[in-house]
Amino acid sequence: MLKRYSSTKNPKRKKIILVIAILLVIVLVVTGTYLWTQRKPSTLTTSDGEVVELTPATSEEKAESDQRKQDIVASQEATQSQASPNNPSQVTIVSANKTGVSAYVNGVFEDDGTCTATAVQGASRIIATSTGFQNVSYTQCAPLQWPQPLSNGTWVITVAYSSPTANATLSQNIEVN
Repeated sequence: MLKRYSSTKNPKRKKIILVIAILLVIVLVVTGTYLWTQRKPSTLTTSDGEVVELTPATSEEKAESDQRKQDIVASQEATQSQASPNNPSQVTIVSANKTGVSAYVNGVFEDDGTCTATAVQGASRIIATSTGFQNVSYTQCAPLQWPQPLSNGTWVITVAYSSPTANATLSQNIEVN
């Protein structure tokens, strides 16, 4: 014969199951929290063998990053102020030596401007010219080759760029050996 349970025992059984379920949830939450706090930071190894930890930035690292961003903005604003409507372009001399000059013009992106390099030492004056051409985000001067090599000593090198839309000039002293 089957024994029937009375309806009075059934609520106790439900309470026990509910208490066990709550305890199980508490154990899982505590265990999960412990494991989360004890986890090791993710790392990776770069191609040159350096191990890098992939952890969130510290407050010091965040402050340093913010400062770098501000420095970049300040630098760009300074460059833009140099390349204002009154001075729309800026010549940069990449290299200058006995045989020639390499230069480009920021703030200008065009073809067919004229680049002129002038080397002056005492009474000596040597001039080289080339054409500017678009290069990524600026105007590159084709290599400016001196018609004869510069003699040893200090020379004042001036590179000027001229086009219908822009004019810019830069002078630098170079030592030729």
